[in-house]
Amino acid sequence: MCLPPPYRWLLRRKWVGMSCAYTDGCPLYPTVSRVAELTHWLDGYCLSEPQRCERLQRFLAGETVPDELLPDGTTATGHRTGRT
Repeated sequence: MCLPPPYRWLLRRKWVGMSCAYTDGCPLYPTVSRVAELTHWLDGYCLSEPQRCERLQRFLAGETVPDELLPDGTTATGHRTGRT
C-alpha cells in the first residue's frame, strides 16, 4: 500500500490511550468536532479508540473512504456500507 508520507507512520502506531493522528485529513472530523449532537463520534473514536474507526481502517488499507461513512461503518442514513 502506498500512503502519503505524513501518514505512513500510522501503519506502525500503537493506539492504546491515544487520539487519532488522521484528524487533520479526515473530512468528517471538522463536522463532528463542532456539532454538539455528533461529539459522541469524537469521544468514542477520534479521541479515545481510533483503531475502531472504519474510516481510518479503510484509509490505512488503501481503500476509498466515502465522505458519508461514519466511524462505526454506517452512513448518515444508518446503512452499513460494504468494504471495497
